[in-house]
Amino acid sequence: MSRTFIFAYQPCYGETGGGQGVVYRLYQANKKYSLLNNAYFVFGDRVIQGNNDSGPLAEKKKKSSSVVKAFITRNIPGFVKVRQYEKNYLRLQSYMKKLGETYHFTCDDIYIFHDLQFARSFVNLYSFPKCIMVIHTQGSFYNEWRASHGYDCIAVKKYYESCYEQIISNMHYIGFPSEGAKNSFFESENELRKYEAKCQYCFLYNGVNCPDINLADCSKWIKELQRFKGYIFTTVATLNTAKAVERIPQYLGQVKSSGINFKWVLVGNGVQAETVALEIEKAGIQKETIWIKDYMSHEEILQLFSISDFYILFHKYSIFDLSTLEAMYYGGIPILTPVGGNLEVIKDGSGLFVSDFNDTAGLIDILDGDLDEMKMKNRAIQKEYFDDKAFLKRYTEFCDSMEGNKK
Repeated sequence: MSRTFIFAYQPCYGETGGGQGVVYRLYQANKKYSLLNNAYFVFGDRVIQGNNDSGPLAEKKKKSSSVVKAFITRNIPGFVKVRQYEKNYLRLQSYMKKLGETYHFTCDDIYIFHDLQFARSFVNLYSFPKCIMVIHTQGSFYNEWRASHGYDCIAVKKYYESCYEQIISNMHYIGFPSEGAKNSFFESENELRKYEAKCQYCFLYNGVNCPDINLADCSKWIKELQRFKGYIFTTVATLNTAKAVERIPQYLGQVKSSGINFKWVLVGNGVQAETVALEIEKAGIQKETIWIKDYMSHEEILQLFSISDFYILFHKYSIFDLSTLEAMYYGGIPILTPVGGNLEVIKDGSGLFVSDFNDTAGLIDILDGDLDEMKMKNRAIQKEYFDDKAFLKRYTEFCDSMEGNKK
């Protein structure tokens, strides 16, 4: 029987975002449903075989301010950055070589990569047919880098394009967490379209399963917020140009002008923090905004979602955010821009697409309707299409198709 190896280069942090979070959620779902046989979940610091215990989760190091970090790295020459990335790549390739020696990779096995780094290290060591890289970036790899760092670097752009070309020259399948994510990938960097026809594509939608929240166990500030006599909007995002959180205050300023009583809880930090702060002041919503810049545990974020009415995020590029799905689990109504994977989240009027940030008519219509009914609709959509079983089943079906043994 063939084995399935699922890779994420980061340590096993648990239920975070990005490729590592997706792999960990797949592992958790498979422990529950056992749909993937003979599976290995490979992280940067461990390999979990089948349904074995993961062991203690790794702890993320507290990073310096993203704004300060971006200012410092902006002055580092591009070739120095690329040299640093290559050094990290060589270290990862050494790890991949050790994995191959330990697990004796064969052409019969299936390999699923959730990041560029692990995929590249693999194709430079092995040439096997059953491989797929699933791309979780906001647009292209370089677009994600530029959005997070806040500036352009031609050397880094060429580096990422070279890495991508290297991978697709040796891999037949590319996956995305939504069809819109694929569109965003190529729209963000038109130069990549010359590679578009070189691979087969599939869409492996993310899914989540969240615990029921006992409000008696919630943090004190969340209990206090629950007593607020108004609507609660929540945003959980890195403050970069792809997420475009700086576009939200303008809209919420119009919501305030409409006489709607609300609080906006923003959880996040990043290179756009200063711009976000200026937009909050410009929109006059300082008193309505609760901005949490420091680290917040996943458990506390879920507590926040459980008392929120709306999840709002105005991406420029969107894949298929896990936070949006988590908010929907608790009945959060999504208010999103009609781009990328967002287009596949809202179904049958279950939320609101916003293109004009001065137009709050759609929100007012929602508030004039049955809010509880719409919350229940979002819970039902999440459960039917984007829960952990549906998520795992899509990966299982893909593996079956690779085996030529569809069930």
